[in-house]
Amino acid sequence: MKNKCFSRLWAALGLLLLPAVPEAAARDRVPASAPVLDTVIEQLRETYGLPCVTVAVVKNEKLVYVHAYGYQDTANRIPAVNENLFRIASISKPVTQVAILLLADEGRLSLDDKVFGEGAILGNDFGPVPPGSRKDEITVRNLLEHKGGWQNVPNDPMFAYNDLDQHALIAELLANRPLATAPGENYYYSNFGYLVLGRVIEKVTGMPYEKFVRKAVLKPCGIKHMCIGGNTEADRVRNEVKYYWEPYDWSGEPFNVTRMDAHGGWLASAADLARLIVRIDRNPEVPDLVSEGMLSQTYFGNQVWNHTGSLPGTSTVLMRLDDEYSFVVLANYRSFKETYWNDFINKTADAVRRQPWTDIDLFGTLKY
Repeated sequence: MKNKCFSRLWAALGLLLLPAVPEAAARDRVPASAPVLDTVIEQLRETYGLPCVTVAVVKNEKLVYVHAYGYQDTANRIPAVNENLFRIASISKPVTQVAILLLADEGRLSLDDKVFGEGAILGNDFGPVPPGSRKDEITVRNLLEHKGGWQNVPNDPMFAYNDLDQHALIAELLANRPLATAPGENYYYSNFGYLVLGRVIEKVTGMPYEKFVRKAVLKPCGIKHMCIGGNTEADRVRNEVKYYWEPYDWSGEPFNVTRMDAHGGWLASAADLARLIVRIDRNPEVPDLVSEGMLSQTYFGNQVWNHTGSLPGTSTVLMRLDDEYSFVVLANYRSFKETYWNDFINKTADAVRRQPWTDIDLFGTLKY
């Protein structure tokens, strides 16, 4: 259990829904408020009906603020706390990307290595490549860049084929779903491509995806409690929020989060993701996990970048605003109002810049 997300045995012990120990947050030297940012977040909560939101703000590679707003469980009136874990959805992709770049930095793979077929990383592990399909041309870089050639037509496979495990799903698409374009030719956002990258990591390292990422990426960042989430409310781990969505958003559980591991399965707190971003931001104060040259081969090399995550009951943002500021916002609801994502990202970014921040660093003092 050491350095591992709390076991789902908590549920069997009847401890699943216990709120975090209030004294834990009190021991942290967290500023009591940040009026400019707090006002914006509370306005977002009111406008879009967000049950709870947590934020973390980094300035000059120092964690200057973490705060929780609202209720992690509305029915039982359990307040949100900084320790809360959320499904971070597609922010799992930059986590996977860091793991791939780390392996490339160490010379254990090349971004231009082929993925499927004879002599490729995965070889014929998922079955032979159909002749003439060009699937044997797909590279690690293609998958990182969402240019593997598959489209989400007639569906996103990660939200279908619920009776198939990861291996069977990859085998199914490899055998039966044609590429829409040649690998490397066009961008099509692909959850499935990152599922395959998770299997690339397993093949290269000889370790389960989650275990390798926790050891090689999260532990060096000081992240202790990130883990792959479960599929149902009964699978929630300690400090994980409840999720809320409208009937039109999702028909209900089961929701196959565990199968999504490398593209959408991680649970994290806002502080966890703040710890990660300072290790991939190319700023000099905190050593990065990956070389600047390798980071610069991806969007991590951009001056400004963000990655969002979205699932029924989840809205998340991880953003590098510039060399000075980065921030994380996690919510346990997503809105389909037209203005939602623009407000969720841009109003928060504006407030982070306008808020006067105390020159402190909470990274060394947090107990979670």
